[in-house]
Amino acid sequence: MEKKKFAGLSSLGVLLLLLLAVPQKASAYADPGTGAMLWQLTAAAMIGTLFYVRRFVNWTKKQWESWFPGKKSSDDSNPVDSNSSTAA
Repeated sequence: MEKKKFAGLSSLGVLLLLLLAVPQKASAYADPGTGAMLWQLTAAAMIGTLFYVRRFVNWTKKQWESWFPGKKSSDDSNPVDSNSSTAA
């Protein structure tokens, strides 16, 4: 009985692929600015995602440090040399 369900799904999938494979007339127009707009949208989405991921990672580090206060993050492992002078 289970095979009949999958047989129906596979025949539906084959029918969908055949419909997509048959060329149809396209009555659409894309002006030259459309490509630039799509590039800008893609670039903005990727850069925005990078900023969000960075913020999420920093938030996760702060939460980790608040849960385990004895542990130091890798950013704090480089102490300033006390023998060097910073005054000019």
